[in-house]
Amino acid sequence: EHPTVRWGCSATCLNETSTGDDGKVYLFGGWDAKYQYKDLYTLDIERRMWSKPRCNDHEDIMPIASMHSALQYKDKIWYFGGAMCVGGPYIYHDDLATMSVVSGSPFFQAVTTSGDIPCGRAQHTAVLFEKKMYILGGVKEDTVLNDVFVFDFATSVWSQVQTKGDAPPTYKYNPANFRVHPGHGVGRMYGHYVVLLGNDRRLYAFDILKSSWHSFTLEFQNDYDDTEMTLDASCVAPCIMDHRLIILSANAHANEEDPSLFHTLAIDLDTMCEVIIQKDQDDALSQAFLARWAGRTADKKTQEQFEFNFEEGDGAGSIVVARSRLVSHFSYFQKMLDSNMTESREGHVTIRDVSRHDFQEILNFLFDGKLPPFISKASSSSSSSSDAAIPPAAAAAAPDLLMGQRMWRLFLACARYDVQSLEKIIGCEIVKGLDENNACFFFQLAHDSQIAWFKEECMRAILRLIATQTPAAIAMMRDLARLPPDLTQHVTRYLNEATRILDHLHHHHEEVPPMR
Repeated sequence: EHPTVRWGCSATCLNETSTGDDGKVYLFGGWDAKYQYKDLYTLDIERRMWSKPRCNDHEDIMPIASMHSALQYKDKIWYFGGAMCVGGPYIYHDDLATMSVVSGSPFFQAVTTSGDIPCGRAQHTAVLFEKKMYILGGVKEDTVLNDVFVFDFATSVWSQVQTKGDAPPTYKYNPANFRVHPGHGVGRMYGHYVVLLGNDRRLYAFDILKSSWHSFTLEFQNDYDDTEMTLDASCVAPCIMDHRLIILSANAHANEEDPSLFHTLAIDLDTMCEVIIQKDQDDALSQAFLARWAGRTADKKTQEQFEFNFEEGDGAGSIVVARSRLVSHFSYFQKMLDSNMTESREGHVTIRDVSRHDFQEILNFLFDGKLPPFISKASSSSSSSSDAAIPPAAAAAAPDLLMGQRMWRLFLACARYDVQSLEKIIGCEIVKGLDENNACFFFQLAHDSQIAWFKEECMRAILRLIATQTPAAIAMMRDLARLPPDLTQHVTRYLNEATRILDHLHHHHEEVPPMR
């Protein structure tokens, strides 16, 4: 079941690691020429399927408001504001609500706030920065706004930000029934700047660190002829890609027969940031954040390319990557590239401890968020593939086979180059192959890897097996006790923990309690 054609809705993706909803987009609200919607749809990106999940009655929690804002923080989507048409005039809301997935179903909940609560508004910008939500501008009953508010998730308190600089214009307008007055464009985060297109055809950047606005004159030229481009800021669809603000725009008369009414703009945001920083040469704070969030340093060398060379044999060759992407995404190499080391000056380094294929998988994850293909296979099928999770029997009988598998090699590569997020994803897949027959092998493997969290995960899996109290589990405990002396001190703690758990189960008939 798919949603009807509409506009003014929000489409937000929840982080898969916090909710377990892998690749789902939540579409909420919106309106068309006849109806104002309060429904919620989900889009499974991988399966390309729409569905309409059942959720709690949220009409009294989240008003039926279109052109609201929605963003994800932790395991929830946070909705603010929006407008509702009531027989012609528009009502603007200042409500804040959340939506989370509880037991597999969406659940809406109102948020009680205090402080300087923003007035009701729609068409505003909402961004997340340093664990706080910033609301910029928007439109209310008869005014285009340019104010800025910040919401602290930890305290549920609103505060108004006292801004300075050249802000987008605020002005009054004559409201009309059934007509949405265009405000300024929706902003996007770039480093510590919120970048948006004003309806006065200027580019605006709000510096969150300094609470200051900056504006820039833009030149618009039609792609199809030399005439000046017509542009409605409220009809743009902005996104940021490769350090540029990409704007897809159409005016009110755009149609398939006249493509000249559709426009694409690309604005170089690095140039914008350089202009802002040049206004204050001592702005070390801005430069530090720019390097962290936008993938640049004050040195021009970050715009060059860097080459990784790999030893001969399996996976030999080279990979060329833009320095800026390494600085912003790969913390292990950031210090080397920012230093005056020989490799940084020469523009290349030889990698001897990781294959080119595995290194490319790491880059794919860091740059594009793509998981290795064998992760999805291991999650959706049994461990029969050589690139899937570790086959238990093979792992116990032939350790060399395990060590040669791509999953284990990539796991060690992630640990070697401090890619912790991918390391944990792969490590958890590996632990799925642990059973009573190979528990000793897994524990010794984890001990030799010197990866503390992986050792803990293996022992947690072993404790869950012990809790089953099967003959195989009891035999596994005896095998653990016979491990070499250098492992005995590490095993003793877990065996004592296992005894505590068994006693707990006998007396309380409960699930496996957490480790101390």
